[in-house]
Amino acid sequence: SKDAPSIIGYAVIHLEHSFSNAVIKHVVVDTPYRRSGVGRRLLTIAQRWALEHDIRQLFIETQTQNYPSIQFCQSCGFTFCGFNDQVFPNNDIGIYFGKSAR
Repeated sequence: SKDAPSIIGYAVIHLEHSFSNAVIKHVVVDTPYRRSGVGRRLLTIAQRWALEHDIRQLFIETQTQNYPSIQFCQSCGFTFCGFNDQVFPNNDIGIYFGKSAR
């Protein structure tokens, strides 16, 4: 039905227990809802979750070729903190942005 709830976005977070860090692997927002604050809200929820689970640092992983994602990370207060040239099967370089979860 038209009024049935639907998923308009989600985030995938990988917890790294040994370092008390979490890596946000994906932030996905359905096309009609992009640029409306849904992605930013998902990151706010992720940060709240991190606080509740004693996570020290949140990271976001993205690709060097994904300029909109890089802009989004920076606009949400994440700062560049590293890269990995072995993370993506298409040989793109993975870059990381970090933010204190506290």
